[in-house]
Amino acid sequence: ESRIRSRMIRLGILAVSDYWEHFDRNEKEERAALQSLMTTHYTFFFREYVHFEVLENWINAEFKNLKERYEKSKKPLRVWSAACSRGQEVYSIALFLAVNLFKKYGIPFEVVGTDIDPESVAYAENGVYNIKEVNTIPQIYLNGYWKKGTGPIEDFAAVHPGLKVKTSFHVQNLLSLDKKITEQTFDIIFCRNVFI
Repeated sequence: ESRIRSRMIRLGILAVSDYWEHFDRNEKEERAALQSLMTTHYTFFFREYVHFEVLENWINAEFKNLKERYEKSKKPLRVWSAACSRGQEVYSIALFLAVNLFKKYGIPFEVVGTDIDPESVAYAENGVYNIKEVNTIPQIYLNGYWKKGTGPIEDFAAVHPGLKVKTSFHVQNLLSLDKKITEQTFDIIFCRNVFI
């Protein structure tokens, strides 16, 4: 209710009945706005590190099979982050794999992030975050993977292009998957943001 009220205030509409009239006249735009408002944007880099410990154990158990598969088919490890929000989970996974899969075992990877909110996906694709947020990332995942801003943008850091190229983002409603997802195969699917 408070999120809908905030939308009404932004539009300068006071009565709920007036908002529903506005909604009927502008349904496509309003559905997108409400979809964004109803999305929970609770995320940060390396949230709940235990998930990465599980991933590391899996990599260490499977690396021989993954390496053999890559040598035969050139198929990288593929990860899907469903409900990726503003990209912190995708970049955390990519950073983790860069160190614990590629650097350690020479196996390349790709990480696909999807979210229902177009605004969040655009933010994630941009790959620029406040330096305070980036500074919470463990040191091993900072060096060589980020470009710190200077001058008027010194309070921000961007994901290094060499890491960013291993990621992609798409707007996706999980209740009606499109071909960008259904025609792909994934080794791992992170769904933890979906459950929030």
